[in-house]
Amino acid sequence: MESLEHAMKRGAPIIAEYMGGAVNCDAYHMTDPRSDGLGVSSCIESSLEDAGVSPEEVLLFPLMQSSYHDETCLIL
Repeated sequence: MESLEHAMKRGAPIIAEYMGGAVNCDAYHMTDPRSDGLGVSSCIESSLEDAGVSPEEVLLFPLMQSSYHDETCLIL
């Protein structure tokens, strides 16, 4: 990743901007998320807060997890 300022100086096409993110660990299970989604939803809320945006402003929200069978990408 590079700063927006650096990319603009070198004339790169801007296709996305990282606004913020979050990491959490609810200590539920090492590789299997809670079935009620609390761990994921709290991380999404923290990410939105970090970025200073509302859910309505987000087009794509990539979710990364430690499990192989449940890596997802949430479209808001």
